[in-house]
Amino acid sequence: MKYKVFYLLFSALLLFAGEKAEAQTYSKELVKRVKRGDIDAGIDLAICYGYGLGVKQNIEKATELFEKLAGSSSDYSNTQGAEAAYEYGVFLIKIKSNSFRYKYSAVAGQGVAYIHCAAERGYERAQLIFARMHRGKIWTSELCNHYYNTTYFRNNYLYDLGFYTDAVHWYQKAASQGKAAIQIEFADYLAEAAGYDPQAPEIAVYWYKTAAEQGDDKAQVKYGYCWQKGFGIQKSDEEALKWFMKAAKLGNAEGMCRVGILFLGITRSFEIENQEDEFSLSEGTDTGGDERQQGIDWLKKSAELNYPGAPYYLGVFYKECERNEGEAFKWFYAGSRLENAKAYYELGRCYEEGRGCPADVKNAAVYYEKAAQKGIKKAVEKMVYFYENGIGVYKDKQKAEEYRKEGNLLP
Repeated sequence: MKYKVFYLLFSALLLFAGEKAEAQTYSKELVKRVKRGDIDAGIDLAICYGYGLGVKQNIEKATELFEKLAGSSSDYSNTQGAEAAYEYGVFLIKIKSNSFRYKYSAVAGQGVAYIHCAAERGYERAQLIFARMHRGKIWTSELCNHYYNTTYFRNNYLYDLGFYTDAVHWYQKAASQGKAAIQIEFADYLAEAAGYDPQAPEIAVYWYKTAAEQGDDKAQVKYGYCWQKGFGIQKSDEEALKWFMKAAKLGNAEGMCRVGILFLGITRSFEIENQEDEFSLSEGTDTGGDERQQGIDWLKKSAELNYPGAPYYLGVFYKECERNEGEAFKWFYAGSRLENAKAYYELGRCYEEGRGCPADVKNAAVYYEKAAQKGIKKAVEKMVYFYENGIGVYKDKQKAEEYRKEGNLLP
């Protein structure tokens, strides 16, 4: 049973596994290419036999072909066989280890060893998988003791350096090969580790910038965020706007939203989504004229692309800056249709206070509850009060206490 648990813990590995296999089909021409010494064709043929694609599945034949192409799992110098080592490792874990004829633990461990070999040989997908495995802390000493007893495991490589260090090691190798998506993933991981590693923010900014300069719109938004927040770099709204605008012009809805926020001069702390924000106009900001209209236009474009934050921020602008309760209600309602937690809360306030709509405590309770379920603390406080006093809901002290505990609120 524990071996099957190990297989499930390889979910990160299996995100990519089998992509190549799905594209292969056995043919006589493929066999001829193998006989001519075509390495790629050899890998494809091994996959066909291993997965039974266009030919009867033959695990032994696949194993023979893979081992010929991949070489030894302890030979890290054979860069030409890196892809074969990777595909062999995937095949061992996905197919061969699940055959009743083979011992699961030994075969699965051998598969890990071949994927590690591919990573050491410079194969990007294997490097990314190893980064994710360490990031997710898939390994435990107990599991390692039960799996293939390779030098890799015997030397306790994973434990001497620590999960974080190993994840960074493999991410660095994979990101260095140039794919923006991997660079962003690595930077995100570093950003999460900022409280643990004081050097992480600066390195994260480097990789966001690297991906952004390749024209990746998601990276451009994240790099702009670093400038706006002063995360790993000196704070600059001008630089933030430049990168948000690049992303917006590429059609990125979040970029459009953030451009709109800056044009309208709404200041906020860009933190996690379930925190309440305090809004105000930036000191000295003139939201009249062209900038004001551009801000509204960018937010509306973002809302048209169903970015959940855009209608919420439009609601905030009309509520706090324009004092237009009707428009504010309209946009908070639009945000609630996109399941934005903060829009739920603001809509609850509109219904409770009769702002932009007739007062309706039952509807207020509905939207406060939706916001509370998404972690908005002020909404949790409202639900405690509503259930204690029977406002918009049936009076229910037990339910009130449940919300109080959920929000860690004092009685």
